[in-house]
Parts: sequence; structure tokens; C-alpha cells
Amino acid sequence: MFKEVSLLVRKEIVSELRNKTVLSSIVLYSLVVVFVVFQMFKTISDPIVWNALLWVIVLFTSINSVTKSFISESKPVQFYMYQLASPGAIILSKIIYNLIFVLVITGLTFLIYGVFLGFAPIQKVDISLYLTLFFMGCSGFAIVFTTISAIASRTNNNFGLMAVMSLPIILPFIYQLVEVSGFIMDGKGWEDAWRFLLVIFSLNVATVTLSYLLFSYLWRD
Repeated sequence: MFKEVSLLVRKEIVSELRNKTVLSSIVLYSLVVVFVVFQMFKTISDPIVWNALLWVIVLFTSINSVTKSFISESKPVQFYMYQLASPGAIILSKIIYNLIFVLVITGLTFLIYGVFLGFAPIQKVDISLYLTLFFMGCSGFAIVFTTISAIASRTNNNFGLMAVMSLPIILPFIYQLVEVSGFIMDGKGWEDAWRFLLVIFSLNVATVTLSYLLFSYLWRD
């Protein structure tokens, strides 16, 4: 299983490096969105507003990054891959690759956002705690949207179904992110936020587990 997953992840990375269209388009998308926000606000002194806008940008950047996972693959390609590897290895490799891809893209987005709007609103917060939350939040987006992309790829109306399914699944996750962000922006530390981080981590693990268990049934259709 480990060998299968590592080979599939390597295949995804090599394929992405050969065709940089998706990567460059998403980076351009992030740059344009941040620039539009900058033109509207110029500067943001309120940490809550700064944080909320960042999560909105990161959310839609993650969606654009992950939607291509299964939907962009043709039926013959999917059938061929299913003959070479187990369904569990395929879904785990997709999750790991999208996790890496989303973290790279959102990390660049975070830096671009800070360059344009500054990091002043978060200078007084626990930066290690905030970055941990950012990492776990982006990881959750990658995992959830990969799972939904796998389900939506089995239908003809891929993008429409993905949009409908994403909302009820991602809302509780975003709610937790907003709650933890509020604690951090109020100057709270690890002792107040670790329970929320544990909930977010548990949601991520539960989603990966469900994806692994359910995908073996999805790929047969």
C-alpha cells in the first residue's frame, strides 16, 4: 500500500511539473483576488476583518486547486488507473498530493496577502498558534474537497454536484476555523485553543477515514 501511494503521489507531482498551466493559473487567481481586495481596502487595521478576508480567499483558492483531482480525468484514464492500483491507494495518493498542492498555493497566497495588506493585524497574536490553525484549515479544505471531487466525478453534472455537496460538509469546518480564529485574534494562547484544534484535527482524520472506506465502493460504478 505504501509503495503504491508513494508512486501515485510521485506521478501526480511529475505530471503537475510538466504541465504548469494549473499551478500558474491558480497563483494568478490568488494574486488578482488579493490585489482587488487591496484596491478596495488599501489597509486593514481590524484583525477580525483581516482574518476573515484571508480565509475567504484561501477557501476559494483551495476549491480551484482541488476540483481538478478526479473531474479532469477521463473515464478511460480512471479505468486504467484502477487496474494498476487499489482504490484505497488511489484516494490516499490524491489526498496527499492535493494536501501538498493546497499548502503550497495557500502558503503563497498568505505571503501575497501579507505583502499587499501587511501583517500588522496579527503581530500581537501567537504566530505559531495562528500558523498551526492555518495549516490545519488548509489541510481540511484539501481533504474535504478531494473527497467531494471523487464523489462528484461519478456523475455527469460534476461541478454542479460538487458545489451543492461542498456547502453542508464545509460549513461546520469553517465554523470551527472562525471560532479558533476569534480566540487567537483576542490574544488567547494554546491553553484556550487546543480543544478547538483537536476538533479540527479529528474532522480531518474522520474525513480521510471515510474517504478511504467509501472510495472502494465508488470506483466500481
